[in-house]
Amino acid sequence: SQQNTARTYWQRWIENIPLHGRGQSYSEKILQRYSEGERQIFDVPYLLRCVKLAKEAREHLDDPLVLELAVWFHRIIYDPQRDDNFLKSADVVREVVGRLQLPDKFKTAVEHIEQLSETPHIKQLSGTPQGDSMYLWDIHRSPLASSEAEFDDLVDKMEKTSGEQGPAIVEQHLV
Repeated sequence: SQQNTARTYWQRWIENIPLHGRGQSYSEKILQRYSEGERQIFDVPYLLRCVKLAKEAREHLDDPLVLELAVWFHRIIYDPQRDDNFLKSADVVREVVGRLQLPDKFKTAVEHIEQLSETPHIKQLSGTPQGDSMYLWDIHRSPLASSEAEFDDLVDKMEKTSGEQGPAIVEQHLV
């Protein structure tokens, strides 16, 4: 199942830190959030797509483990009626970094997610995302590069979530 695949990916991530047994319970918390009933988009399949893309990009990243943490949590908070989801998600990562006593470099994951909040549909970019932040931005928007059938499915899900109609709603949620 997709949830078991996600658990396996999370387990591999925490083994690379190493956390010495800490952090295992977070896979269930993450999956619970990405499985919330009202989520038509930014669900477990979306999360798995993003994690896989981060793994594929490893050799191009400044710090693959930090970016992967950002990927896991960048849409942990999602309410289609709010425009501060990324900032709320960044707050969750900040808390996780503290609770798991991760090295300071993992605070960069918070910055990567905060930069997503500066996307043009919310406000003007204060600066173009660079390095790993740019990879997170591209990974987040990866459904835009999906097959026509997958894209149509995404539009259908977004219409159900937002109550709005047409492909233009994709821009509001992903661009």
